[in-house]
Amino acid sequence: MIKRRRGFLKVALNQGAALVPVLALGETDTYNVVRMLPGSLLWKLQRSLEDMLGITIPIFWGRKMLGIPTIMPLRKPIHCVMGRPIVVEKMEQGGLNSAKGKEAVDRLYQEYIAELNKLYDENRCLWEATNTKCTKEIKIL
Repeated sequence: MIKRRRGFLKVALNQGAALVPVLALGETDTYNVVRMLPGSLLWKLQRSLEDMLGITIPIFWGRKMLGIPTIMPLRKPIHCVMGRPIVVEKMEQGGLNSAKGKEAVDRLYQEYIAELNKLYDENRCLWEATNTKCTKEIKIL
């Protein structure tokens, strides 16, 4: 969900704060989610809600209690991994709106995404050990 988000990069540049890439592997296994077929009534309803609200509202459930689905997550491992800090040089607030500032944000974004990809490649075995169906590459949304 960070493909369109650049505000955290601007804050880092404005403050001169390091960025630390972090991934949680396995969190998608903690809930069951209804897979909607494109064109189905539920799919159309979800797309309409997405257009109105700007977010998708999934239909999900976790553990069952007395046979009734609940929102309590399934007992699955989640592995959180942190990458190396990305040192960010401080940039003045007014400079962020200039062409040079936009270039700095884009450059920092590319470096951050590269670190996330590297972090995933180095640690994907943590997730794949518990999830045999995981052979996908990381998808930056």
